[in-house]
Amino acid sequence: ADSSFTSFNLGTRVNLTDTTNLRANFARNFRVPTLSDLFLTTFDSNNPNLEPETGISFDIGIDQQIGNRGLFRATFYRNEINDAINFNSDTGRLDNIGRVESIGIETELNYQVFDGVFAFANYTWNRPEIKESNIPDNRGISLPFTNADRFNLGVAYEPGDGLYTALFLRSL
Repeated sequence: ADSSFTSFNLGTRVNLTDTTNLRANFARNFRVPTLSDLFLTTFDSNNPNLEPETGISFDIGIDQQIGNRGLFRATFYRNEINDAINFNSDTGRLDNIGRVESIGIETELNYQVFDGVFAFANYTWNRPEIKESNIPDNRGISLPFTNADRFNLGVAYEPGDGLYTALFLRSL
């Protein structure tokens, strides 16, 4: 195997109007297994033979300013990951999966209620599907432990002196 990998990211943002931006990103990804993945994971799920993940991803989104206090963002993304690292419930350990395709949509609304007080909500719809696997029955199914919609709601206080306090509600 090669001992090097070149990763890049290309992105752009276009101002459609004074309050609306279109943004897009394209990247080549790389993630090495962590020491915990390889050697230290609890319950003997570690695997010293794991290969690094590699992939290609892109996203396209729109940002819409709402008055002087709000921002709405919506983003569509697609990731293709080769040798994805995931827990295999049949063997009880971490394994590489041939190829995983993940598509999704993220939405976010931020609003400044008062000076230093912000309310926010975001929602992610994510559909990761195993496209190639050394286990034929896994092809076409959702990637375990990652196929979940996520919703967050919260309020944050940030007076500008370095202090940040927030209260979150998360639904997964």
